[in-house]
Amino acid sequence: MKQLAILTFIIISCFSTFGQDIGEITIKKDSAIYQRNLGWSYETGENGHLKDSVKAFSYYQQAFKNDKVFAAYDLGRCYEYGIGIEKDHKKAFELYNLCAADTSSLYKLISDYGKVALGHCYYEGIGVEKDHNKAIEYWLMVTDAETPSHYGPLNMAKDYLKDAENHR
Repeated sequence: MKQLAILTFIIISCFSTFGQDIGEITIKKDSAIYQRNLGWSYETGENGHLKDSVKAFSYYQQAFKNDKVFAAYDLGRCYEYGIGIEKDHKKAFELYNLCAADTSSLYKLISDYGKVALGHCYYEGIGVEKDHNKAIEYWLMVTDAETPSHYGPLNMAKDYLKDAENHR
């Protein structure tokens, strides 16, 4: 759980362009980035918003409609932990699988986070039958990559692998 909280924080840090100008690029209110970050603000009570998990889920859903891969991880967390919606581990697993499957350069970071989350699902039996070998396989996809997308998912995968080794 602690590792997923850290993972979420890192993703927020990477995409913390909420409502700002970035050089010549302005993030529009109907964009997945804006909606996703607004969802995070309501989920955490940051950026002047009161905590409201139902609103957070709603904004994550809007972001998902605009860009399925970009918002799949956050929506997956909502379903896994019951953030603004009833828990649905199978749906969480499907969403993590969606973001893990897209390995285009645009979504490499999100894909790596999806792989770490899928490993977690397989290891704990969240939405899928437990399979420690499959979990390790997903984590190794992140740690063995020639060029890691970001140290966040790389370190998360390494931590999971170390924990798995300690529990054998």
